[in-house]
Amino acid sequence: ASKVYFTNFRATPDMPLHKKLRRLIEKAGMMKMDLDGKFTAVKIHFGEPGNLAFLRPNYAKVVVDTLKEMGAKLVVSRAETDIQKKFLLRNGADEVVYPEAQMARWAAMRYSADHILDYIELDEGHSIVEVSIPRSWVGKTLGQIDVRRKHGVNILALKRNGQMIMNLQADTVFASNCTLLVLGDMRALRRAFDI
Repeated sequence: ASKVYFTNFRATPDMPLHKKLRRLIEKAGMMKMDLDGKFTAVKIHFGEPGNLAFLRPNYAKVVVDTLKEMGAKLVVSRAETDIQKKFLLRNGADEVVYPEAQMARWAAMRYSADHILDYIELDEGHSIVEVSIPRSWVGKTLGQIDVRRKHGVNILALKRNGQMIMNLQADTVFASNCTLLVLGDMRALRRAFDI
């Protein structure tokens, strides 16, 4: 069974809550971990203000500062809201992941049309999508479609029968049983593939 450490919320002028958290971290043995030059992930459940399980964001700073003192190379943390994300970035986290928001965007993109099979957001404006080949492209070659010039997107690969074909040539023929992995600006992808 794992050891569980508890502390009360009583504080004094010489032992405020953030110092108590630091003491708890030390008592739990975290300071003995070798984090020098290692990537580190922090998962903090902030909860919602007003409930008993709410963790004040300033405690995240204590944890992140401690990890960096221990030599952590990159501190990645998880946020549930934009406010938490901003706070974590301002208080030492190097990266913040936002899984619920990322999953919501993925699901909205993936299920908004039946010809979108997968979606990877690279940044605010660029993505990679796996899409069915448009009917008007079936039987034509990559050179005939001239995707980059006409649509401003890049075809990364053709997927046929579960096999990824990465080295596409101008004479590669598009078939209806294939899908495409396409990289581009989201506006261009939307126009090119009716997303």
